[in-house]
Amino acid sequence: MFKYFIGIFILMLLNACQNKETVSYTAVFEANLGFEENEVGSNIPILENYPNRRGFTDNLLIDIPKPAVYNGKVYIADSYNKRVNVFSMKAAGDHPLLSIPREGKNYSFARPYDVYVDVFNDIYVLASIQDIESYEVQNYSNQTAAIDTYDEFLINLEKISENNFYLYKFSSRGDYLYRIGFTGINSKPMPYPVKISGDDFANIYLNFRPNILTNEMPYQVVRRYSKTGDLNFEFNTKTVSIDTNIQDTNYQGHVISADNYMHNEQLVVLSEYQPTTNALGETVLPMMDNIWSSMNIYSILENDFTEEVFHSTSITESILGIDKLGRIHLQSYDEKEDTMKIRVFDSRDQTESIIYTPIHSSYYILYDYFIDEDGNLYNYLIDRKEKVILLRWDTEKPEEDKK
Repeated sequence: MFKYFIGIFILMLLNACQNKETVSYTAVFEANLGFEENEVGSNIPILENYPNRRGFTDNLLIDIPKPAVYNGKVYIADSYNKRVNVFSMKAAGDHPLLSIPREGKNYSFARPYDVYVDVFNDIYVLASIQDIESYEVQNYSNQTAAIDTYDEFLINLEKISENNFYLYKFSSRGDYLYRIGFTGINSKPMPYPVKISGDDFANIYLNFRPNILTNEMPYQVVRRYSKTGDLNFEFNTKTVSIDTNIQDTNYQGHVISADNYMHNEQLVVLSEYQPTTNALGETVLPMMDNIWSSMNIYSILENDFTEEVFHSTSITESILGIDKLGRIHLQSYDEKEDTMKIRVFDSRDQTESIIYTPIHSSYYILYDYFIDEDGNLYNYLIDRKEKVILLRWDTEKPEEDKK
């Protein structure tokens, strides 16, 4: 599923963040792009044969698989090679420690798109059951496609339901266990979840967001599944009212993102508020100075909000992830400095640290940032269309800065 980047980050050095705290990084894993056992797939061959990019360059369209880091291993849901590979982080370029193919005993899927590892080292693979990519490849590689061929391509693509995904569970050795559908184990397929996470009890959390193209599921939903695959909780913004009134001004609240708190059956919910009307019933237009955000704890056991973590009058961030210590990692784009701002909020003592990740080279395509369970910050890069490189950023402040 192509992730069309909307821009390229320009050439900058590590000291380019003026008056900002700069951070260093370490390359912790790399592999060649390609189709061999120890390589990682990409859509570069497709792009090279695609005749009409509508003005976009390869650099804007390059797509690579989604990784996860757990216990010193790199897990890659390699959609273009139709497999999940597990590599040792210390053995760059070596053959994978484990490979889960698209077909095996008692299971088959079309392509994997995401992977998650739980507290028992079991592996969850998000995969499609009908191959959306095959229709896209057909179109992208057909250089002489007539309009009726393209129409046929669109018709075939539309036949694939939005509910086209399952979460397949495997043991740490790669043995297939079962698959989870939208309503639990072996139920109907689900829409594409934008995030997979888990807690200390081996519950699995799937985040679903509105599909703006099909208008299916117009509300954000977080669903929790037990370690046996049963659906046991749902947080649905359709049924959660967060509108409020402050100083005779009515504010409409929108949930921006939600994530599980890992330890004690709670969610962290980030919401944005925009004014609607004042005490006289007059419309109040949203401006930069009257939009604010709030982060709150939602108790699954009590099925209600229990406390506010913080509120902010600055630009609304998004939740990058929550580590096992309960530190909430948020990210936003700093337009003035042209950098990514990562804010780490420790809910235990209400302290925070902020880092700005600089741009490092015009040869790299910047991919998504993500954290592991320990809170280490990573991002995934393509180098000269030949290699994929995993960087780990040094987000810990030196001891002298903590005083």
